[in-house]
Amino acid sequence: MGPLSQDTLEKCGKCGEVVREHIIRALGRAFHPTCFTCVSCARCIGDENFALDSQNEVYCLDDFYRKFAPVCSICENPIIPRDGKDAFKIECMGRNFHENCYRCEDTLEKCGKCGEVVREHIIRALGRAFHPTCFTCVSCARCIGDENFALDSQNEVYCLDDFYRKFAPVCSICENPIIPRDGKDAFKIECMGRNFHENCYRCEDCRVLLSVEPTDQGCYPLNDRLFCKPCHVKRSAAGCC
Repeated sequence: MGPLSQDTLEKCGKCGEVVREHIIRALGRAFHPTCFTCVSCARCIGDENFALDSQNEVYCLDDFYRKFAPVCSICENPIIPRDGKDAFKIECMGRNFHENCYRCEDTLEKCGKCGEVVREHIIRALGRAFHPTCFTCVSCARCIGDENFALDSQNEVYCLDDFYRKFAPVCSICENPIIPRDGKDAFKIECMGRNFHENCYRCEDCRVLLSVEPTDQGCYPLNDRLFCKPCHVKRSAAGCC
C-alpha cells in the first residue's frame, strides 16, 4: 500500500493546512494543536475542556468563566463549577447568588472587629469570626489570616514578628531577641538578672558553653562576669576579675 495523498489527509479546521501528526478533534473537525486555541488568551487548549460563546468562539474555561459567568451579588465572585461539581446559581430579585451565599442575613456570623456580616472567607480566632481584612496585627496592620499570632496582656493581636520585636527578652551578650527559630522554642537562660541565648551563655575566658547544672562547666560568676568553675578558681587565686 502506498503513501496517502494530501487529498485523503485531514485538514485543519482553522488554518486549512494538512494535519500530519497530532490531531485535536473538536466541533466535528480536526485541528493542529497550535491552531486550537482560546480566542481570549491564545493558549493552546489541547485535550482540555473548553467552552463556546454565542458566536461559537472557543475559550479556555478560565477565560470563559471570567468573561461570562454570573457574579454573586453577596460575595461578588463568579458562580462557577468547583471541585468537579456544577455551579448551582440561584436567581432572586434580578440578582444571582451562590447557594451558600443565599442566606438570611440575620443568621450569618458577624465580624468580631467591625460588626459587619462575614459573607465568605471566615477567619476564626479567639472564639469569634473575622473578615480576613479585619484580623490584623495591631502594630503593623498586616492581615494575619491563618498564620500563628500572639496576644499581649491587653489581648491585642500581634503578628509573631512584631510581638517578638516588642516583647521578647534580649540576650545581654549578642543583644538580639531570644525567639523561636526553625520551629523550635526559644530556650532562655537567666543569670544575675540578665538573659542569655543558650549558645551565648559561655565562660568569658575559655569560651566553653556553660551548663545550668552545678558542674565544672556550670556558671560561677565573679564580679558580674560569667566563668566556668576552673576559670573562676584561676581568677580568684590570681586576685583578678
